[in-house]
Amino acid sequence: MKFLPIGINLRGQKILIIGAGAAAAQKIRALRKYTSALTLLAPEIKPVLRRSKYRKIIKPYAAADLTGYKLVYACTDDRRLNQQIARDARRRRILVNVCDDPQHSDFISPAVYKKGFMSAAVFSDGRDVHKSLQWRDKIRSFL
Repeated sequence: MKFLPIGINLRGQKILIIGAGAAAAQKIRALRKYTSALTLLAPEIKPVLRRSKYRKIIKPYAAADLTGYKLVYACTDDRRLNQQIARDARRRRILVNVCDDPQHSDFISPAVYKKGFMSAAVFSDGRDVHKSLQWRDKIRSFL
């Protein structure tokens, strides 16, 4: 795999996160630094995720739920469902990240250090998340 590190303009764009587990919570924490146009969709949303200020849809996933989104994160605990979400998103020309599965993803999320309007992003082409986090932390301590 060869992922190109790019910055995406999120102004006026909506992001859908499907699933409400630890992976979804981590994506929300990272994305909140850049946009508030987040929607979380899951059949059940834990109280800790309900308190955050973003749109929540409590229902099982259906392909029609993808309408109107620029980016989709498939973060369910069901590998088959995540792959179905990826197929549905691609049919609609929506970029999709399948959490913990870069081979089925159109993009991956880097480890990010953000201060003010500056961001430093590190990723390993989806091969070593822990090493990316280590590099990010070194950048943080350096700066």
